[in-house]
Amino acid sequence: MIIEFFAQNPTLWTIFQKIFGNDKQKEVLYRSSITTKSSLLDFGCSSGNTTGAFLDFNYTGLDIDKKSIKYAKKRWAGKKNIKFICSDILVHPPVKQKFDYILFATTGHHLSSDIFTPVTIKLVSLLKKNGQIWFYDILKPDKRNHFLTRLLAAIDRGKYLRTFPQYTALFKKIDAIKIVESKTIVVQGSLIPQEDYCFFRLKKR
Repeated sequence: MIIEFFAQNPTLWTIFQKIFGNDKQKEVLYRSSITTKSSLLDFGCSSGNTTGAFLDFNYTGLDIDKKSIKYAKKRWAGKKNIKFICSDILVHPPVKQKFDYILFATTGHHLSSDIFTPVTIKLVSLLKKNGQIWFYDILKPDKRNHFLTRLLAAIDRGKYLRTFPQYTALFKKIDAIKIVESKTIVVQGSLIPQEDYCFFRLKKR
């Protein structure tokens, strides 16, 4: 499958994401939510495609893919406040430090519901007191969406696309967090029509 070919090569994947993944719009979107310069964990950071939005933060990128992390380290080498870790968060706790914010973006649709909940709980454990998770993900398109949008969703590597109510239900089942804010975001101005996004601001109880 073509998308798998790109995904196996971080350099090609970065190019693919710039064309089809709307990286620049994502950077603006993610940074607009987190304005206080502090410590940030970027969960599922891939090859550091949106790291550039947080160069003034104490930034830690975390991903399970070794090739992506290796590429990200080279890509952002020389930035003392930027680091990357390769780890399975459910098997090996990646860090001992606590974070003010955790960015959990466009990773949820790669996780089955059985994995999604324990991953979220583990992320909550890495937050400081009053820390927050900023969750973004693409929403499952329907017949009202542009056919190119539906095509992008069909070839996406993530096989667990969800609706807004489905994400809401998942988060409401987790006692360790409360939903402070939630909304649907329509991406504007992209070359390729994009899926709608959901946004949840989740606060540690």
